[in-house]
Amino acid sequence: MNTKILLVAGSLLAVSTAIAVLYEQKFHQYEQKFHQLQGTVPGTLGGRSQLAISVDNIRKLLTTKKCVGCDLRGADLRGADLRKANLSRSNLAGANLANARLTNATLKETNLKNANLEKANLQGADLQKAKLEGCNLTQAQLLNINLMQTELQGTRLTQAELRDANLKWAKLQDTNLERASLYGAILIEATLINTNLSGSDLRYANFSQAKLSHSTNFSNAQLDFAIMPDGSTYQGTIPY
Repeated sequence: MNTKILLVAGSLLAVSTAIAVLYEQKFHQYEQKFHQLQGTVPGTLGGRSQLAISVDNIRKLLTTKKCVGCDLRGADLRGADLRKANLSRSNLAGANLANARLTNATLKETNLKNANLEKANLQGADLQKAKLEGCNLTQAQLLNINLMQTELQGTRLTQAELRDANLKWAKLQDTNLERASLYGAILIEATLINTNLSGSDLRYANFSQAKLSHSTNFSNAQLDFAIMPDGSTYQGTIPY
């Protein structure tokens, strides 16, 4: 009996050790990635390297799903499970979040400039006042997302799912929304100068008082029952 107990204990210890080794290897990869992004001589803050601080923040985020005001510039978080995570006011500029799961996450006032969020799932997430200039959101799931007052200039949203999204007061200059779904989306007082909406589903979308230009592209877009900036509608006013 004692021999069996010892064997089981030994097996559990071996498994725990293996998991610990894999955990450290994962963060070593993050260290190497940050070293490439930050340069060969990382900056210091309070006697600690910026690299060490960034890796610590990634560890904190993945283990607690909370990293408010954190420096996560250039972080490799591809496919990360960040459901309901709180990343408010954090700096994720240039981060790779492709295929990440961010459903119902909080990213208020977060810096996501030039980040890669291709095919990421942000359904129900709160990104109010976030900075997303130059961000890649191609084929991202943004159903029922809060994008009020966001900076989305030059962002790629091709084939993105933005059904019922709140884009009130959002800045969408030079943004590519080709073949995106904005069914029932709120775009009240949004800025859509030189925005590409060609082939998009804009049924029941609300563009009241939105700022458009001659270069705003609505070609082949579905505009059934959409409310236009001047209050006019396409094909009636049936409630959505």
